[in-house]
Amino acid sequence: MVRYLMVVVKKSVHRGGQNVRMKMVNVLLHVVLTQLLRLLESTECDMIKTVQWKMGKEMTLLLSERARQDTALPTDVWKRGSMKHCPTPERPLVVENFVHQLLSGGQISGGQVSFSSDHLQECLSSLLRDVIGRERSNFLFYSQFYEHLLQQETQLLHQREQDVKNLEEYHILSNDPLNKAAGLCRGLMVELTALRCRLAHLEEERRTLTQQLSLEHRQHYDTLVRRLFTTCLQLKSRLDGYHQKMEEDVLQMVSRARREGVDKIARLQRKYDSSRDPKDLADTLVEKETQHDLLTENSQQRALMKKLQTLAQWRETVALGKLQRELLSTQQRELRRQLSCIKVQLESEQQGAMLQQELNTLRLAMQQSQREVHLVRKQLSQQSQRLQEVEHGCARETRMSRQLHSTGVLSLQRLQEEAEDRERVIKELTEQLRSGRRHSQLRLQHSAKELQQVRSKLQQERGLKQEAFQLVSQLQRQVSEGTALPTCTSSTSALIAGRSTRTSPVLALRNSRGSPSAMTTRNIKRDDAEDRSPYAFQTGSPDTKMLFSKSKQSLTQHLEPSEVLLPTLHDGRSTSLMLTLQRP
Repeated sequence: MVRYLMVVVKKSVHRGGQNVRMKMVNVLLHVVLTQLLRLLESTECDMIKTVQWKMGKEMTLLLSERARQDTALPTDVWKRGSMKHCPTPERPLVVENFVHQLLSGGQISGGQVSFSSDHLQECLSSLLRDVIGRERSNFLFYSQFYEHLLQQETQLLHQREQDVKNLEEYHILSNDPLNKAAGLCRGLMVELTALRCRLAHLEEERRTLTQQLSLEHRQHYDTLVRRLFTTCLQLKSRLDGYHQKMEEDVLQMVSRARREGVDKIARLQRKYDSSRDPKDLADTLVEKETQHDLLTENSQQRALMKKLQTLAQWRETVALGKLQRELLSTQQRELRRQLSCIKVQLESEQQGAMLQQELNTLRLAMQQSQREVHLVRKQLSQQSQRLQEVEHGCARETRMSRQLHSTGVLSLQRLQEEAEDRERVIKELTEQLRSGRRHSQLRLQHSAKELQQVRSKLQQERGLKQEAFQLVSQLQRQVSEGTALPTCTSSTSALIAGRSTRTSPVLALRNSRGSPSAMTTRNIKRDDAEDRSPYAFQTGSPDTKMLFSKSKQSLTQHLEPSEVLLPTLHDGRSTSLMLTLQRP
């Protein structure tokens, strides 16, 4: 990003008209941007170093605390929490879930339950998973429980070992003469270090005093040096004025002598009538006068420059004097503060020595008191052990009673849950049975209704066929007798009346006995017996439809126009008629 800004600024600067200013601006921008880049890089490096340092520090702390034997510290964050002494592992409802899952995909038929192989395989695999999960959870639970017990025992053992080590060290320190000699040597070393510190403070105080004296002398002689410097400046200014005045006088004398010489030369030329022009001398005189004026002006300007330089030097010396005075005052204040600090340090060291002596006396008294406390602690530890044993027995009894109560409550809850689950399963099964019975009853009712409808349809078709046979017998009789059209119409009207009054086919046959066509009626009866076969009821197939159409065409060809005006029979009646007509 910064480099992109550099490029953009360079392009915008180079487009300008003023090259010198733009180059200066470009250089300044380049310098500023390079400094900014370096600052950013340095900050990134510092951040990376700090992160690495923190990571290394945390890793060292983690490794050191993991290597320690004291596992009761709160550093074991990655481990699980502590467990109770009375474990109650979870008992999942494996069998109930398996039965429920198995029955959910079953089909009940006639008091038997059928399952598909895929569903059974899925239920068995889920049962296997549940059993494996239960065993894994039990293993983890008991392993954690025993690990916690081992951790507590190791902690108690480590604590007892530490107590034994402390007692051994205390006995060794209290009975060893070398330790007493070491204590004396330690006290002498402390005194020597205190004396060395005091000597160093005294040397520092002497150094500060010498610096303070030198500053005071310098402050006294500073005014004298300043006066000498001012007098020297005044003398130098007077000397410069004298030199300037001498130069001006010499220049005036030279110009006067030149003017007089020119006048004399002009007189001599007029006296002797010289051929040279006197204007040249006048021009040279004018040039010399202008040169003299320029020299005087230059000298005046030089004098002004010298005055300005002296003024600047004077101001600089005044500022330096002020700064030196301020520096001297600050140095004096610093020296005073150093002296006060040294005094405070000496007093603190004296107090520290006194406190060290008091501390030694207190240590001796504390050792004596520790011995007494150790004896008292022994007595208290014995009494506390007895009390702990009693409390532990009471706690064990209460824990056992609570455990029994909790296990009883848990077992009751589980039994209640199991009973509820079983009741729920039984309710579901009863509902499934009721729904199956209802479906079976509905199917039976539907099938009975369908059978009744089929029977009624068959009876209707039978009656219609009988009527058709009667019609065919009448038509054959009429064809054989060769009766006229009125008889045909009367037969058709009789047929219509028979259909409307639904007369039986037996009456129609009795009416037709007087006719000479008894053989035809026997043939019709035989055809009727043949039509009662299953072949006569299969009128819905395409072959029968083709036969019906052909028989209808042949019947219309053989019959007279008056006989073609028979009414068409619906619902399979005309088809049965055509079949009987086409038979040989």
